[in-house]
Amino acid sequence: MYLLYLQHYSTCWSIHVNHVQLITNIINLRTTQSFYKNITQLLSICDMVNGNEILLNLFHE
Repeated sequence: MYLLYLQHYSTCWSIHVNHVQLITNIINLRTTQSFYKNITQLLSICDMVNGNEILLNLFHE
């Protein structure tokens, strides 16, 4: 149970880090290509953990 919690926490943390990176790129007005690359990375992480709900929660905070 504890290992499951750690796995969930680390997954959520990596999603959070990617989300912060995505926001930072928007603020910095990086190139469109890197903007879409970060969205793709974020979505692929969420898909990996079947985390569509987590993704929605991130954008509603």
